Amino acid sequence: MIIFSNEYLSNLPKSKHPAKGGPANFAKRFKKFLKGDKTKHRWIGIIFQCSQITAPKLKKILTSNQETYYLLNLPRDWFKEIEQAKKPINPEKIFAPAINSIARILTKSKSEIVFLNGYALTNWLILRAAAQANIPIAIQHAGIWTKELEMYKDFFSSAGKKMMKEMEQEISKLASAEIFLNDFSRRFYVKNVAHPQKNKTHIIPLPLDFDNYYYSRHPRWPHNNIENLEIGIISRWDRIKNHEAILALAKEASRRKLPWRFYAVTTIPDTSKKKQFKSAYRKYVKLVPPLDQKGVEKFCQLSDLIIVPSHFDVSPNVVLESVACGTPVAISANVGFVDDFKAYDSRDWIIDFSSPTKAIRAINKIIGKKMSPTLVRNLKNKHKSSKVFKSYLRLFKKLIADQKKK
Repeated sequence: MIIFSNEYLSNLPKSKHPAKGGPANFAKRFKKFLKGDKTKHRWIGIIFQCSQITAPKLKKILTSNQETYYLLNLPRDWFKEIEQAKKPINPEKIFAPAINSIARILTKSKSEIVFLNGYALTNWLILRAAAQANIPIAIQHAGIWTKELEMYKDFFSSAGKKMMKEMEQEISKLASAEIFLNDFSRRFYVKNVAHPQKNKTHIIPLPLDFDNYYYSRHPRWPHNNIENLEIGIISRWDRIKNHEAILALAKEASRRKLPWRFYAVTTIPDTSKKKQFKSAYRKYVKLVPPLDQKGVEKFCQLSDLIIVPSHFDVSPNVVLESVACGTPVAISANVGFVDDFKAYDSRDWIIDFSSPTKAIRAINKIIGKKMSPTLVRNLKNKHKSSKVFKSYLRLFKKLIADQKKK
């Protein structure tokens, strides 16, 4: 099977940079699974960059036994034309050279399936190119772009934001299959973005190799460190992750002289924007630099509680990593695992982070308590990597077979 997908520099063979973000980590794990599959597969990845150039530049940067990678550098001004548009324009006219270049790669490489791993403007280019080349398209809704556009609406013009939302709506017109990580995200997409055909939607959860985590086999719950509570956060510096709630909680805990310490695996951009907030965050929350899997494992093991207060998060990997490490995890009601927590007697672990007073009260209620063994067992079974990736391969094979019948 020849699979074409969006890719990341961190995922190049022998790259020393850890994969950042859900889609990058997913691609890395999926490729590892494909290499071990009895059927031989080929992975073709395209990496996007933008710079101050006037025309797109495409080059093949690496070819190995089972992998090929292209780098497509695009004019930064093209993106600005969309993002800052004063009136509706046709984005296809602006990006036609890039779309045509991708379509040629798809045809020349004899790609059998296009896998959109997440979605943004660059993946819209692949969507259009695949439709042009008449190749089946499967997309994983790793997030909801419309929600992200709303969170960052001050970065875009009204016309630009509207056009990009319409680009996301095109998924349900052109994709052969839409993969949601849970029903939480599918419900949100149907309500706020588009109405895909029911027979084209599939729920396949995020994978995790639980057996690779020591405490997954040797759990140490419950954490009884009530006197000195170590609270961990693992999330990129992003509005949607709600670092404001983390700071408010840390400040209130400090004001009350609670023996709680906060640690965040994140990188604060060194810019002049929100300087006062950043300074306060550094004061009340100890920063930890980016970590690889082993580092994340150790961080979770050393934490008494992991919190995920996001404004919206489809399926944050840290929830599964915490479970794998035997560390309790509390989430906001806007996190995709909320259905699992409700179904398996873990409502106390769904916390309202909009008020630090409410959050402290809720955390005090769960300190030293054991999370539901049924929840843990369900998550481990549902998110098992081999099970998840086999579901992807079955779906891809079906889409390819259906395409050949046309």
